[in-house]
Amino acid sequence: MNEEKRREGRIAIVDPKEDSRENTARVVRQLGHDRSQTGEFDLLLVNCPIDFDSPMEAVQQVRSLGGLHVPMGLIAAREDLLRIFVVLHARHNDLATRTPPSTKELRNFLSRLLKYLCHRSTLDSPQT
Repeated sequence: MNEEKRREGRIAIVDPKEDSRENTARVVRQLGHDRSQTGEFDLLLVNCPIDFDSPMEAVQQVRSLGGLHVPMGLIAAREDLLRIFVVLHARHNDLATRTPPSTKELRNFLSRLLKYLCHRSTLDSPQT
């Protein structure tokens, strides 16, 4: 994959649990994208485990770093967190899901999210 395509696929992963963060990073790489460990990214992926104290504060803080235009994928263990996100925080290019039960399901969600975002960016691009 050339440098420009990889640059377009930088994904910031926000997850309080290191093993889960590393598993997600591995899936991101398998899908042909880079995990961003700097302040520059094209997609924000936030995982909110069941014991996450204030995920919506984290979403707001992280959004302020990446800007409101950066799409977000939210993975939450609790249904109430998903509803709060969708109602109060989601933008037109965000997606949310319950925590996938397996790495295979995580890969499926991320693959759908990335395809959706690629499709959105095509639709949002000005016609020449």
